[in-house]
Amino acid sequence: MKKLFQLFSLWLLFPLTAVAQDSVTISGKIRNFEKYKEDNIIQIYVKDIVLDNVILYGSKINPDGTFKISFPKDSPQHIFFRCILDYPISLLVNPGDKVFVSMDAKNAENSLEFSGDGAQTNKVLTPFYRKFTEYVGVNMTVFQSCRKDSSAAVFKKYRYNMLAEQTSFYNQFVKEYKTTPQFKQWAKYFLEYQCAADLMSYRWEHEPEIDPRSDYFDFFERFKLNNPEAAISTSYGEYLHDYGNHIMIKVILEGRNNAPAPDFHVLIDRVLDLAKNLSDEEKATLLKFRKNDSINLASKDTLIVKNVFEKNKGLLTISPPFDALTKTSGYLRDVLMANYLYHNIKNKQSDKIAYQMELFQKLVKDEKIKHKILAEYKAGLENLNHPSFAEGILKNLIEKYKGKVIYIDFWATWCGPCREEMPNSNKLHHELKDKDVVFLYLGNQSEEKKWKSLIAELNIQGEHYLLNNNEYNELAAKFKITGIPHYLLIDKQGRIRDEDAKFPGMPELKTDILALLNENI
Repeated sequence: MKKLFQLFSLWLLFPLTAVAQDSVTISGKIRNFEKYKEDNIIQIYVKDIVLDNVILYGSKINPDGTFKISFPKDSPQHIFFRCILDYPISLLVNPGDKVFVSMDAKNAENSLEFSGDGAQTNKVLTPFYRKFTEYVGVNMTVFQSCRKDSSAAVFKKYRYNMLAEQTSFYNQFVKEYKTTPQFKQWAKYFLEYQCAADLMSYRWEHEPEIDPRSDYFDFFERFKLNNPEAAISTSYGEYLHDYGNHIMIKVILEGRNNAPAPDFHVLIDRVLDLAKNLSDEEKATLLKFRKNDSINLASKDTLIVKNVFEKNKGLLTISPPFDALTKTSGYLRDVLMANYLYHNIKNKQSDKIAYQMELFQKLVKDEKIKHKILAEYKAGLENLNHPSFAEGILKNLIEKYKGKVIYIDFWATWCGPCREEMPNSNKLHHELKDKDVVFLYLGNQSEEKKWKSLIAELNIQGEHYLLNNNEYNELAAKFKITGIPHYLLIDKQGRIRDEDAKFPGMPELKTDILALLNENI
């Protein structure tokens, strides 16, 4: 309780500066919708660069085919939304935009029309994305083979050549279509930072990984890391995400996790910069230590310094990875620190977060980023005192099947990939029928009649629950579910062992389940 009070007190020191958070509204009309009325969910996917997470917004399509959905957006960005038959629509939106979309359900791709804000930009974005996807798809097998089988130098050269070809494709497209300045800005960053993200992802494909100090990473100079304008493209966010991981791996390889304590003067500087409510005497004494050899100072001074350090010991133990992120600069530092803190908040890692939040408050310059993380921090503190609705749902389900391994499947009636996995799920269920395993299917965003009908039609074996929208949204937020199907594995003691478990059709899943069954409680 003392720790919770300290954390809450820290929050009071962080007043929220008012930051405008405009909303984007997307409305529209789907003609000939009556045949698809059971597929009545519209979903918006927004990749939030600050939270390093995909945020999902959902709403129902009315029986007459009309729909309307609003969501917060404080900067221009490329987003996706899906509606009937999982048809994805690509949009560029700006804060405050009101976009109208119309289509014919019988031929969505060729009947798509836009009006309202950004109409011309989105009108040209749709054919570009379709043609680009077709263009890239032709060479995808070669690309994947090169990334898997080639040396780092060969792959980098191949990817640079690929970028040159894609730029030529873009230049030809611009000659044929009436584009807009915002489309051109987005396309430039989309192509460049997709290349950068691909170059970063190469390292994860190979064992051993490339040393982060290698010359392979000289492309950091070519593809700017500090480029807030590029946040209009989700590729830039992917690039920064991998760069954050790159820094942390570099710290580990350099042995900083096992390094000796920081220089004494560095610790004094940190306390002087960040400690709250230092008395004038304490500040003066720290400055004396900072300037002089401690041997020549009075024992009283030493005692004062010792007491100050004891009161602020959290400032002296900031983790090396986080410390490394603070040494970056500009927008890059703001984003990487925000990413790190957001995930710590969500994972309830509160032992050092109070002091990390102080450093974040001091260093981050972007007020929108600061406001967003402080809001998440406040919500995180409240959740420490009040377990979420989602945790209550899950606790009740787990308690019912305690002593058994639980495989949870989040699915929906309109989700094609969900349905495709059901035969594999039934097969695995049959193979483990004599074991203490529960297959728990959590339907969501589906009408009850259709849900029950599909369970019978597909003969889905296991336990079934239909979540309402609030229940699903809470669970989706808790487990960072950005799309379905999504799976969890829970052991016999009710502990979540895998928040992103393997699909039923993957042989490794059976191995994972058997391993949990063989564990002693």
